[in-house]
Parts: sequence; C-alpha cells; structure tokens
Amino acid sequence: MKVLARHLRHDGVHPEIVLCSPAKRARQTLERVRDSLGDDVVIEVEEELYTFDAEVVFRRLKKVPASVTSVMVVGHNPAMEMLADMLASSGEGPAAFPTGALAAFSVSVAWSRLRPGCAELTSFVKPKDL
Repeated sequence: MKVLARHLRHDGVHPEIVLCSPAKRARQTLERVRDSLGDDVVIEVEEELYTFDAEVVFRRLKKVPASVTSVMVVGHNPAMEMLADMLASSGEGPAAFPTGALAAFSVSVAWSRLRPGCAELTSFVKPKDL
C-alpha cells in the first residue's frame, strides 16, 4: 500500500469524503493511504458499505451532498468491480479489479442524479503496476 499512497500523493488525489467499509481489511487499507489524502478529508465508516453488492454502494453515492466534488470509496469486490462497470460511460469498467486497485471517474452530474453510464473512467491503477 505504500506505493498506492505514493501514487495518490503524486497524482494529487484529495477526496473531500472517504466512504469506507467497517471491515478490518478495508480500514487497514484506508489507514495505509490516509496521510496521502490531505488533512481535511472527512472519513465515514459505514456498516452498509460492508457489502459485495454494487447497488448498495451506488445508492450510497447518490446520497452524497451536491456540494461535495470528490469521493473515495474503500470497499469490497465484487461490488467495487461491478460499481466501476456500472458507472463507466463506455459500459465497460476495468477488466479486473484486484485488491488495492484504484479507479478514478469524472462525474458531471450531482450525486443525487447519478445513473449507470454517467461517468467517465479517467484512470485505473493496480498496485502491481506501480
């Protein structure tokens, strides 16, 4: 995870909110990259994110306040892989979503208006590629 933290710092990834599963491994992942996310990031550990269902995560994203411009989700597969596929405007997210991978999307609608296919995949990084 040190390489992922370095990547986040290098690319200037500073989400306003991090939505994290309460699972031990998800919280450990977040802790390993926490210092690279900026001092003012709001971290919300939520029971509902301990899921393997992309629809649950998608519904949670729709509840993000419109004033928030960037969100990071730390969750579980297959939900993360399916969520990436769901969001991608091309209809295809990353082919495989290994542990520790990071998919970044550009979303041009308010979170409450989020729909399948409404986001553009702007980058996808796997830890082994860093």
